[in-house]
Amino acid sequence: TMMDAFQFYCVRQGESSLLLQTLEKEKELMRIFLRVSQMENTLLRRMNLHSFLMVPVQRVTKYPLLLSRLYKATPPGHPSRGDCRAAKEELERRLHHMNNETKEASPSKLWRRISMSVGSGTPLRGQRLVSPSTHSEDTAKLHKLVVENLEWSEGSVV
Repeated sequence: TMMDAFQFYCVRQGESSLLLQTLEKEKELMRIFLRVSQMENTLLRRMNLHSFLMVPVQRVTKYPLLLSRLYKATPPGHPSRGDCRAAKEELERRLHHMNNETKEASPSKLWRRISMSVGSGTPLRGQRLVSPSTHSEDTAKLHKLVVENLEWSEGSVV
């Protein structure tokens, strides 16, 4: 079904994004190709591949809201009203399952990378993320990680 395809994609999207990021760092020709494609192809609307990889995930999570609105707009006696509610509930159940499966498949690789980079190079377990003595150094490292890994612009990170 279409939901099975969304589930397969969404569960693996994080890993795909990390793989793409790794390949872009390792393969200069690929990075150049993707940047030129992004800038030159009007169909891409100057969106990078990472943004396109997120579209299905963002879209499927909006479906329950759309079904809820459709349910509210459907007259009480209409034969499809119950189907709208049932579809919304089933979709929410599937999204919850996808969320759990995603957590199991990829236990927060990004957070592991952040915790490895901030501090001594070992994962933070029960430690404070920022200590008073190293606040500015840790903040600078975290700022750099956010800009590099989440592709936020320098100006959007405070």
